[in-house]
Amino acid sequence: MEAALRRAGRAPSVFALEGLRVDTASGVAEKGGRELPLSALEYRLLLVFLNHPRTILTRERLLDEAARRLALPPSEDPPEVRRRACRFGDEATRLAFAVDRALGGPRQPEAALYERFCRTGLPRSVRELAVTGADLLAAGVPEGPAVGTLLARLLEAVIDGQCENTRPALLDRVRQEERRYG
Repeated sequence: MEAALRRAGRAPSVFALEGLRVDTASGVAEKGGRELPLSALEYRLLLVFLNHPRTILTRERLLDEAARRLALPPSEDPPEVRRRACRFGDEATRLAFAVDRALGGPRQPEAALYERFCRTGLPRSVRELAVTGADLLAAGVPEGPAVGTLLARLLEAVIDGQCENTRPALLDRVRQEERRYG
């Protein structure tokens, strides 16, 4: 029914079930009026359950839904594997590799690179960088979307081995970026 509504352009954007409310337009899930702190994977699985009411979903079906997050060709390029891990998150990445391993898929070299990356201690999100948005503002970066964009570029530089994840190195990189992009 929801598929037919979607095709007709009238898909519901809010689902409610026994005190649970999910607004798919804003990506917010609430229980009893309080927002639930869900990871991207948890939110995606919640949507799977909502789209299949009164249906028993097998573990394999749920794993398949989660594995679709990594629907990219396998890669043995270490920086690309690191970028994908950062983009999809540890939980979804590990789950997708477990599904691939169980199905005898082609991602085992990529999984090995990912596990090595996890052991390096390098940051996998901008939250793990040695600088924050406040540090960038204090360094003169204008308030607004430029702060988030610059944090993402700093994470890329650290992941690619172009910069150390230390406050002085990252702030120096910010100054280089300012000179480059003015």
